[in-house]
Amino acid sequence: MRAMTQQIWRYAFTQRLGIDKEAFARTHVVVVIPDAFGRDEVREIMRFLMDDMRVGAVMFVQESLGCAFGAGVPTACVIDIGALTTTVACVEDGLVLPQTCISMNYGSEHISRALLRLLTRPGRAFVFPFPQISLNNPQHMSILNDMKETLCDYTQDSETIQTYYFTERQRMRKPQLYRMNVSNEPILAGMVRTVIMSVLIFTGTILSKVVYV
Repeated sequence: MRAMTQQIWRYAFTQRLGIDKEAFARTHVVVVIPDAFGRDEVREIMRFLMDDMRVGAVMFVQESLGCAFGAGVPTACVIDIGALTTTVACVEDGLVLPQTCISMNYGSEHISRALLRLLTRPGRAFVFPFPQISLNNPQHMSILNDMKETLCDYTQDSETIQTYYFTERQRMRKPQLYRMNVSNEPILAGMVRTVIMSVLIFTGTILSKVVYV
């Protein structure tokens, strides 16, 4: 396992970053690690980089700490909403508080799936114009994600019927433009995110500043 990891890192250094092996000693490495990363894993990576690859220096930065510093704040509640999971960690005066680290099995893909389920449900007032949409098709998922990012945001216009246009593009075929009407489906789908925020507030993990990544 260690030999395989070393091979991956060497490939990344030499082929992707263009760093020659002779320049490893002059290379300083910053490793971004998860907030709940174990000390044994950190020690193993340190030993691998310093002893095997012989880089000049190594620095470890926790994800939430890096996000907070990147946003220019020393104290923050960092919420990382991924595709399938949402992680939370609070940073106070440049330190990640271990007791605030939370991982939940909710993510942006759940919002996409909820939106699709609402748009295609039987008895809906407006017919969904793209019934062949598939969650297993990357292009269709890209269309669905665009819908989510455009529609699933509560504004004054969200309470009225909105018209949304999207385009399906396929090789060797003319792009197909679709038009659909939506009512309260984006609001209902966006409640997945509301549930996430409610859990954070209920558990008391929200601090003075929230950073979304």
